[in-house]
Formats: sequence, structure tokens, C-alpha cells
Amino acid sequence: MDEITMMRIVELVPEEEFTDLGKLKAFYASTIVQCLSTMGYSASHVDQSEYYSYERKIILDTDAPGKIVDQVISDPDIRAKEAFCVLVK
Repeated sequence: MDEITMMRIVELVPEEEFTDLGKLKAFYASTIVQCLSTMGYSASHVDQSEYYSYERKIILDTDAPGKIVDQVISDPDIRAKEAFCVLVK
């Protein structure tokens, strides 16, 4: 039986206008995937960087419930100083 996964969209909100979004997005995407994997969930980053509307969004393909993803992105131990994340969907 196939495992059911959902797309979760996390909005990256930089605190400074001139922050390197690519670097920050890569950091958050890998950290979130690693945290979810450690918790026993499958997770992968779906890169849609080539589309302008996805510039600040991290798209995750995961079986983790939304509340778990929200818990991970709210954890102060993984939060970068330059930005914070918000679960959109």
C-alpha cells in the first residue's frame, strides 16, 4: 500500500530586505526535512525556485500532519536569525 503524502507550503519571511533568499531557503528546507525525518516522517523538498511566485515558499512533500510541520518550523533551535517561517497550507 502506498504511503499518503501531502504538499505542505511554508512561507519564508526574511527580516531584512536584502537577505540571500536562496541560501536561507536551502538552510530551512534541509533543516525541516532533517527534523521531520528524525521524527519518523517521510519528507522531501520540492524545488519550484524557477517560478517567481514560489521564491519565498518551501514546498514539502511529507506525511507529517500540519501541526507537526508547524511545531518544527516554530522550534527556536532551528530558527535562523535572518528569517522565520509560517505554515501556509
